Amino acid sequence: MLVLLDAATIPPGRMIFFPKHNFASHQLDIQADGPIGLHDRGDLFAIRNYDRTVTVTVTVRVREPVSQL
Repeated sequence: MLVLLDAATIPPGRMIFFPKHNFASHQLDIQADGPIGLHDRGDLFAIRNYDRTVTVTVTVRVREPVSQL
C-alpha cells in the first residue's frame, strides 16, 4: 500500500493538509486514534482534529484496487 501520511500528529482543533495525487477520498484508508474529519480542498485533502484537548495521530494509505474476476 502507498502511504501518504505516516503517523502524522495533528494538534487539538487543528488541520493537516496533504496533496491529492489524483486519488479520490473513497480510495483512502484513514486510521486515527481520535475524532477526525476529511475535507476536500481543491488539489489538497485536509484532515481536521475535532478533539479540542488531545493530539490525534493519523496514518493515511491508498487502498489496494479490488481485482475483478
